[in-house]
Amino acid sequence: MQSAVTAASVLTLVDTPMGAETLYILSTSGRPESMRRYRELFRRVLGVDIAYIVINAIDAGRAPPLRTSTTSSDSRKDALEAAALSGSSRDNKIDAKRFCDTILGLQAIGGAISKDIKGLVIPHLQYVEPRAAAIGAVNTVVRRRRQNAATGQWEEILAGYNTDAEGFAVAVEQGISGIRLTRAVVYGYGGVTNVAVRVLQHMGFTEVTITGRRPELAAARAKSLGVDVFDPTKHRPELLVNAAPVSSEPLDRALGLLPALQAVDHDGPQPYQRSVKAVFDHELQGKVLEAYCAANDMRYIPGSAMYWPQMVRQWEILLDGRIPPERLAQAGDMQRMLQEAERLASSSAAAQLSRNKL
Repeated sequence: MQSAVTAASVLTLVDTPMGAETLYILSTSGRPESMRRYRELFRRVLGVDIAYIVINAIDAGRAPPLRTSTTSSDSRKDALEAAALSGSSRDNKIDAKRFCDTILGLQAIGGAISKDIKGLVIPHLQYVEPRAAAIGAVNTVVRRRRQNAATGQWEEILAGYNTDAEGFAVAVEQGISGIRLTRAVVYGYGGVTNVAVRVLQHMGFTEVTITGRRPELAAARAKSLGVDVFDPTKHRPELLVNAAPVSSEPLDRALGLLPALQAVDHDGPQPYQRSVKAVFDHELQGKVLEAYCAANDMRYIPGSAMYWPQMVRQWEILLDGRIPPERLAQAGDMQRMLQEAERLASSSAAAQLSRNKL
């Protein structure tokens, strides 16, 4: 049987200590540098016994045995072993129900979701914030206690949130500050598109359209979201949202992108002036698109403008009630803590690399 492995090998890679009292946060993905950052955040910045565990859907035949240099009780280790079954036997993807069951079985704080199951996890949650429900996607799951209205008994539930939406809203609001925009086009048809369309509508954009490399996929996504497909002869977008990995290569390779960027406002004060005034780029390294915006007097909003607000909000939700207020006050705001953890992780990685060369 194929299954997913927990972060057993990852834990060894980043040397995360785990014990009987350790609390867990699960993640559906994570680069080594991310895991080092969160290890430093919990252990050195906040001084709390929390482990960040990544589970990836891979072939169980290649999965190493679970190894922990811990004093975990048998029940906790059994729960960790159960997390190794979070994958699908058919498509090697993380199973949404098992992911939720693992959070409950481990009595984990919650989980961070970055791929595969943002929508599939919703039926297994007992509460979903309205914005996440409208988008149809969750990227943060937290275990909470709630009093059953019928029985009066307290019960554990899983609550879902979408901090991608909050990060995107903050980035766009700050990026277009001082100018009023009401029309937008989204390039791409993946999960980011859902977030962008719903958030823009919530922000008051009266026209949101979709385009992309493959017109048939853009049309399908537009239909599912109840918006129009971008038509360069009809639509005059003022904001372009790039939700596809195309901004670090020549833009003419991305079918449909330049027609959207070069849309003309026939009704504006200056006839035939380009209608796009600002561009949000979900990519973090979109240097080609950034240069295009600079050359054409368009505001460029980098993905990093969404990255920090999204991450800060996610960790505020996950750590709510877990960190003593005085410790938080001492450490500073969440973004400062995350940046300090990143600095410590980079230093740790550099030191390890130096030792490996000896």
